[in-house]
This record gives sequence, C-alpha cells and structure tokens, in this order.
Amino acid sequence: MNVAGYRFNLDALLARLVYRWRGRTILALLLLLALLGLGSGLIPPIWKGQVELRVTAAPGATVRVDGRTWPRQLYAGRHTILASLPDGRSAWTDVELSSGATLNLTLPPGLIEPRERALPPAAPGTHIAQVWWATTPGGF
Repeated sequence: MNVAGYRFNLDALLARLVYRWRGRTILALLLLLALLGLGSGLIPPIWKGQVELRVTAAPGATVRVDGRTWPRQLYAGRHTILASLPDGRSAWTDVELSSGATLNLTLPPGLIEPRERALPPAAPGTHIAQVWWATTPGGF
C-alpha cells in the first residue's frame, strides 16, 4: 500500500507484531485452559491425594458422586454421594475424605412408600391445622 509516497507492507507489519507476542499469547491461552479445566473438574486435583470409596446401595440404585457417575477415581476433599432408585426414592450423604483413606459406605434404600390414611374428624370446636409425614411405618 502506498500512502503519501511511502510504501507500507501490511503483511510484514502484522507479522512483526504477531511474532513478538506469539509465545506469550500461547502461554496465556494454555494457562487459561488449565484454569478452566481445574475449575470445571476435567483436570482432577491430584495434589490432594487419592482415596478409596466402597459404596453399598440398594439393588437397582444408581450411585453418583458429586453429580458424576460412580465408580471413578476420587481425591481427598468434601464429596456428595447420592443413590437413586428407579422408583424415584433416594438417599444421600456428604462425606469428608482424607488422603489415603478407605471409606465403606452403606446407603439405605430411601424413604418408605407413602401411604394415605383417612384422618379422624377433629374434636368439637377445633380444627386440623397441619398434617405431618409419619416417620415410622406404624405412625407416631
């Protein structure tokens, strides 16, 4: 390109600008990718140390640890474990695992199937304000 009698080579100018920053740009992109991988969980926190987890759940249950299917390699730290049955019942727990530890965990099958029962009428002059779930199969 010629401007006011001077010749400018834009390709050469762009190459000089990019050439000097190429190494730093690649390094910054790699650092950004590593931070995104650590934040999303794609890169496991191997510096925390591995743990072994043995989970016993009801037959047919799917077990998820921190929202991901299990079994998979776990590392020390706080984890949420969820066992879901096909009928929708579930049991969950939060555990703190330390490096090199082995945890045997037995998750219950979840809440019992709800049963509906007729309520007796309230006493004269009163009313039923609230109904709560029974915590045992036989009631209170």
